[in-house]
Amino acid sequence: MKNISKKKNWIIEHVGMSEWYMDAIIGYIAIHNSSFKPMNEKLNHFNISLDSKKLMNSNNKKMLKESIKYSYVNYSHSHFNNIFNINDLSFKNFPKNIDIFTYSFPCQDLSIQGLQKGIKKELNTRSGLLWEIERLFLEIKENFKVDELPKYLLMENVTNLLGKKNINYYNEWLNQLDKIGYASKTYVLNSKDFGSPQNRSRVFCLSIRKDFMKKINYTFKDIIPIENDSILKDVIDLDNKSNLIDLKNYKITNYTKTKNGVIHKKIENYTKFNSENYIYSINGKGPTLTASGANSRIKIEIDNFVRYMDAKESFLYMGFELDDYIKVKNTGLLSNNKIIFLAGNSIPVQLLEKIFDTLDF
Repeated sequence: MKNISKKKNWIIEHVGMSEWYMDAIIGYIAIHNSSFKPMNEKLNHFNISLDSKKLMNSNNKKMLKESIKYSYVNYSHSHFNNIFNINDLSFKNFPKNIDIFTYSFPCQDLSIQGLQKGIKKELNTRSGLLWEIERLFLEIKENFKVDELPKYLLMENVTNLLGKKNINYYNEWLNQLDKIGYASKTYVLNSKDFGSPQNRSRVFCLSIRKDFMKKINYTFKDIIPIENDSILKDVIDLDNKSNLIDLKNYKITNYTKTKNGVIHKKIENYTKFNSENYIYSINGKGPTLTASGANSRIKIEIDNFVRYMDAKESFLYMGFELDDYIKVKNTGLLSNNKIIFLAGNSIPVQLLEKIFDTLDF
């Protein structure tokens, strides 16, 4: 949003968040608030997570005692109204009259790589945290005036949200948005079509408050792909020869090119996880970067040697600037693997720019 704010004549102000993952909090503040000076602090009584999946327990707190990391957590609460755990977020600490509210929910129970438990309310799955957003907005609708609700909502998740196991629940969510007072449009967008070298297809749900839609005569716009000749090579450090992988004992196939422009070859009998058996040419598009698993360890070939994509390249691959990576790295608090984890959990910057560019006020 900052990237397009000058063109749109916007002034961007962040007024609230619900993020319990400590590393994501650190990365966010490092990038967006250069005036912050971290120091050793005790952690206030916040519900945070060290791994993004489960609540930090009392033993972790005793072990860490006080930490520079905690100063980031405390700062996010005092300066960005971070409520941390979505279960603790209610209308009482939700800001009124905001322009844009972005949300998502864990993809593990939707992804074809996972157990596909889905988002059925009764199952209480991780991806079912979507229904916490429903709870929140029902509270807001009951306690706020109509024009105090957010003007726009934007959701992102994996494309399997629209698969046969989940589509009925997604439609239930769209119906609930309609009842709350929002019109919505679903987009399936691939970052490779919008200036990124990454083949990453995701679902986006853009919603607008109906009374505001009528007031400004807003219509949902098509998001048209652009001419994009970017390839992996554009974000790769060709001189980097670290993280080398020894594959001399494996048979490797010739390169093939997919319909999405990904050029890869297969390592035979390398691992039982199919997605980890590929080496990618830097002269084509690359695969979807994930936070963990095989595609958090993307193998690339440069001048006949194979290595893993590193943390800096992962940030560039997601559309962040080199300076963003440097700010996060310079905190000294996140390892290379943790930085890759953050990148894989993110959304390509180019895609968000395109979506936000369709908004009117």
